[in-house]
Amino acid sequence: MPILVKDYTWKESETAVIITVPLKGVKANKVDVFSTDQYIKAPYTKEKINLHLLSYAYSPLLKPSYLQFEIIFQQVSYPPYLFEIYLLAPINEEVSGCKVGDGAVVFTLEKLEHIVWGKLTDVNENDKEAWKELRQHAVEKAHEKVTKDEEEKAKKKREEHQMAIKRQIELESEEKKRVEQVKEAERQRTTEEIEYWKETDTYHSKQARNGKNSIFEDKDKIPLPRSSGSIQVKFTSRTFPTAARESKAQEEQEWLDKIAAARRPKGDGSENPEESDPMWLKDKGSSLFKAGDYVSAINAFNEAIRLEPILPSLYLNRSACFLKIGDYPYCIEDCCKALERLTPPVPANAAQRSKAYVRRGTAYFKLELYVDALQDYDQAISLDPDNEGLKQDADMIRKIIQGSNPSDEDTVE
Repeated sequence: MPILVKDYTWKESETAVIITVPLKGVKANKVDVFSTDQYIKAPYTKEKINLHLLSYAYSPLLKPSYLQFEIIFQQVSYPPYLFEIYLLAPINEEVSGCKVGDGAVVFTLEKLEHIVWGKLTDVNENDKEAWKELRQHAVEKAHEKVTKDEEEKAKKKREEHQMAIKRQIELESEEKKRVEQVKEAERQRTTEEIEYWKETDTYHSKQARNGKNSIFEDKDKIPLPRSSGSIQVKFTSRTFPTAARESKAQEEQEWLDKIAAARRPKGDGSENPEESDPMWLKDKGSSLFKAGDYVSAINAFNEAIRLEPILPSLYLNRSACFLKIGDYPYCIEDCCKALERLTPPVPANAAQRSKAYVRRGTAYFKLELYVDALQDYDQAISLDPDNEGLKQDADMIRKIIQGSNPSDEDTVE
């Protein structure tokens, strides 16, 4: 059971009542106030005070106003306290309030009727049923007021929404009217221009029928037509597929100069001039390779490289021959030489660089140097990302490195 707080003090004038309730050592900054219209509730401890101020407007159903101040110590060592009072006469809740500080809660209540009360309440504090009924009625009135406020707020929101829609419709109507006016003005202007043109054309037609030229009175003043001619436009031929602004002009020109120099025939005093041409020897070696005569193809590529050691395609072709006959170290060496000469790296030599990486990676794989082989295949895939065969070979090498056992059919060629 709560213990009633009776050590409060109060004083009055004709216009106001002041009630002072001690806080028993609780700090003022620990108070939290909550209020409605007629009911006051304030639980607190020495650690923290939660003051719920629910001040209600006076209602004819309740002759006096109702004021409750409840003090609850939440710590185990402190029993609960309760302060509540049922005022003798109604108060004006709009200007009434409370102040927490200096060890007390001070309620300053404005009287509706400016008279001296003489006493604060006339309700017997021991009549529990009366107090219970008063509390219940206060809660019901609070609930009714909250419900009414919510309904009024919703009604006001609907009215504002309807007003906004109405205003939007008015604005759209005004804009539509303005557009129609602009269209009508433009239509009238166009009609006037057409009528003027018709009148002018009729006048010129009459003048022409009367033998007068309405446009040029003197035909000698008409200028002669311009003489016809043609303009020759020449475009610089471009080896690379990309636009000049998107490529590396200096590196591309360096590559083109290197290839052009390598393709120039070089004489060595032999009786057959064709055997002094590295490009002829290259074609001959390619034909021997296709025929399966890999050793003769190597001899042809050797002679071509002797005449022109800077042409990377010669090393690439010879590496393919070494790969076919199983001479993997020489294949790796030729691929390295080809990559050294395929500089600078430009889109025009990307396909040759990809072949060099694939053949060198295959040779590494045959020598069971799987990590080196995988690195070369990754380089080739970066140059030819759409080649599914390279991706499958790279995945197979990766499985071997990770310790899985590929099937007998999984072999890099």
